[in-house]
Amino acid sequence: MKNASLVLIDRQPVLPVSSNDMKERLRLDDAVPLTEADIYQRATVNYIFARYGIDLFLSSQWDLLMPEFPCGDIVLPVWPVTSINSVQYWQKSSGFTLTTFGNPYLKKEREPKVTYADPATSWPTDELKARPDAVRVRFNSGAIGFYNSAVPEDLITAIILLTGHFIENRQAVSDRAMVSLPMGFEYLMAPYEINHAP
Repeated sequence: MKNASLVLIDRQPVLPVSSNDMKERLRLDDAVPLTEADIYQRATVNYIFARYGIDLFLSSQWDLLMPEFPCGDIVLPVWPVTSINSVQYWQKSSGFTLTTFGNPYLKKEREPKVTYADPATSWPTDELKARPDAVRVRFNSGAIGFYNSAVPEDLITAIILLTGHFIENRQAVSDRAMVSLPMGFEYLMAPYEINHAP
């Protein structure tokens, strides 16, 4: 949505591939410590989030802030979404009081949306405070929690490929010296190409 912003509130930064599994699958020698492999895996997970909007950590909590309610569903810029905590808004008539909209319903689709639990209901029509965070949607995301720790193998393989690429090319000092991303990574991520990035 236009003029919306996404704010990270909290995160359980458990990575989808354990340090030992990463080292074994990349056949890394002892010169690469486990902590370094984790650092590059975290860079990979952050890159995938920035490009695809996919949250590959255990769980994250977000606020989506908007100046007004949309005409239809609220599209969330993160996938996969595990739950909606609240939809709140600032009423102009009642000062700086956040009012909670009851029973929001999450459509768990490839492009998650928040809609009304009751189709006969619509978003509140109260006049809102003129502020960029007049509407606040708090929600949780995270692929590890969403898939009950069984993240799809194509995503795991993509993470391992890109982490290995970052480790192999960690000495690059300029854009000109950088090697392009592995083609296998691009093919594995192609089904997730819908851009949910904020």
